[in-house]
Amino acid sequence: MSRQWFGILFVAQIVMPCTVTSGEDGLFPWSQYRESGFYLGGIASLAQPQDQLSTGPERRVDIDFNHGFGVGGVVGYRFPRTWQGRWRIEGDFVYRSNGIDGLVFNNVDQSPTGQTDSYASMLNVVFDFDKYIYVDSRFLKTELTPYVGFGMGFVVVDQSVRYGTAVFTDSDTAFGFQPIVGTSIRVTQDVELFAEFRYLGTANVSLARFGGPAPVRRVNLESEYGSFDFLGGIRVNLR
Repeated sequence: MSRQWFGILFVAQIVMPCTVTSGEDGLFPWSQYRESGFYLGGIASLAQPQDQLSTGPERRVDIDFNHGFGVGGVVGYRFPRTWQGRWRIEGDFVYRSNGIDGLVFNNVDQSPTGQTDSYASMLNVVFDFDKYIYVDSRFLKTELTPYVGFGMGFVVVDQSVRYGTAVFTDSDTAFGFQPIVGTSIRVTQDVELFAEFRYLGTANVSLARFGGPAPVRRVNLESEYGSFDFLGGIRVNLR
C-alpha cells in the first residue's frame, strides 16, 4: 500500500466517526461553559497578499509577493447564548510581512528587492454556531465549533521596494475590512484553539515612488492591498 493511502487512512481514523450535535449534548455543554465574559488570544498566520497594482502619471507598477507570515493578538467579549449560538465582539491587531517575488514596471520585468508590511487594527463581530462537529475516534475526541464573522478597522501599509534606480518606499493608512470563517477546538472549558480563513481588504493607499522615466521625480501612486490569510491561535477565558 502506498504512503498516500496510509496517510488517508490515518486521517480517516482521526476524524471519523463524526456527528453533529447541539450545544447541550457535547463534551463541554453550554451549561458547563462560561456563560459570558472576556477572553484573550494569540494569532499566527500564513499571509499571501494578492498581486498589487499601482498606477500614476506615466507609471504602472505590478508587484507579486512571496508567502509571508503574520502575528498578533486579540481581546474579546463573549455574550450569553442566544437561540442558535453565541455572539462575540473582539478587537485584534495583526502584523503581516511579505517579501517581493517579482515586479513589472511599465510592462518591463525588473529585479526588485524589499518587502511590504502591514499593521491591521480591526473590530470584529463573530457568531459561534450552536451546532458542533463532534469527533470521537481512537486518536481524537473533541468538538469543532464553526463560526463566521466580519471586521472593520484601519490598516497601515508600509512598502519598501527598490529596483534599478527607482525607490518605491512609503506608508499610508486606509480603511480595512475582513470576512472571517473558522472553527474552534475546545481543549478545556476555558481554553480553545482555533483555525480560520480571512481576506483582509483595504481601500487604495497612496504610496510615493521616486525615479524615472524622465523627468525623474517623486510621484504618488494609487496602490491596491489585500491579503488572503490562514490563521491559527488560542483563546483563553478570563475569570
